[in-house]
Amino acid sequence: MRSMPRPRLPNLSRERSRHGRVKWFFRVGKGPRVRLPDKYSTDPSSDFMQAYNAAMEGRVIKTKPKSRYKKETLGWLFDVYQQSAKFADLAVGTRRARAYIIKGIVSNAGTSPLSDITPKVVRKGRERRAKTPEAANNFLKTMKAAFAWGVDSGLIDMDPTKDVKKLISKTDGFHTWTPEEIEQFENRHPLGTMARLALDIMTYTGLRRQDASMIGRQHIKNGQIHFKASKNDEWVYLPIVPPLQKSIDASEAGDMTLLLTSRGKPFSSPASFGNWFRDRCVEAGVPGRAHGLRKAGAVLAAERGATVSQLKAVFGWTSDDMASLYTKRADRKKMGLETGGLLDRS
Repeated sequence: MRSMPRPRLPNLSRERSRHGRVKWFFRVGKGPRVRLPDKYSTDPSSDFMQAYNAAMEGRVIKTKPKSRYKKETLGWLFDVYQQSAKFADLAVGTRRARAYIIKGIVSNAGTSPLSDITPKVVRKGRERRAKTPEAANNFLKTMKAAFAWGVDSGLIDMDPTKDVKKLISKTDGFHTWTPEEIEQFENRHPLGTMARLALDIMTYTGLRRQDASMIGRQHIKNGQIHFKASKNDEWVYLPIVPPLQKSIDASEAGDMTLLLTSRGKPFSSPASFGNWFRDRCVEAGVPGRAHGLRKAGAVLAAERGATVSQLKAVFGWTSDDMASLYTKRADRKKMGLETGGLLDRS
């Protein structure tokens, strides 16, 4: 691909898929994102400039979405949904995760007519994933999003997912690391190793695995991390505490991404980083995984008195729900220990 002329046209952003495909979007401030043609061009007669000028004027040039599947099949619905402004306006991490789920669904049922997708079929799909409730609910969430968009857009008449409920998980989700498990991992992966740097980044920042794998030196300013969370596009500002700085200095960290593969390259996706870190956990003999470190950080911060607002700022949550969950648990633990002392008759 030819190098893009500089300076770039205003209000443009460029994204590259894990397959190397470049996608262009137009967005003013926090307004809606408008997908532009993939081929960048400043030629006034090009499709790109026509779409760009229309977006500048608040218009959208509607193009016929392309699909490799026959119309009114499940694969067709997912294809046109992924080309919609609704999908493009999702946070980068959400789009990536949803696209991964869609890929798995269409590989098995892409040619199925939409008329065959009944509530019963959707429930069966959910139940097939019931051993991992989070995966089952993410499958359902993705199905609901595509069908709801299809109905709102007038492309389809019925939404078979509408009355299908999420599974209620009976577990606390990902295992939360204990201090002993963190120490065990550190003993197996000493300071200076990439595994230790990964652990320290997630432990001392609370970043999600997709963000931890993307942090680079360009995000570090005056001893602070300035980063836009991929899941919700919220800016996160975090201090680099001394133990984390020591770990960075001791490691052969990269530039655009601190964390590198054994070949010295950035990880190709959050999933590949997660799989690699899982293997390092197995080597250390600990049950925890990447996400559990984020939970451990939230528990520790809450038990040390962090407020809901402080937890939201550190962990990038946009609502009070998750932060309140951790502060309430911390308060309950504190009250239990304090009240338990009143029962001592000695």
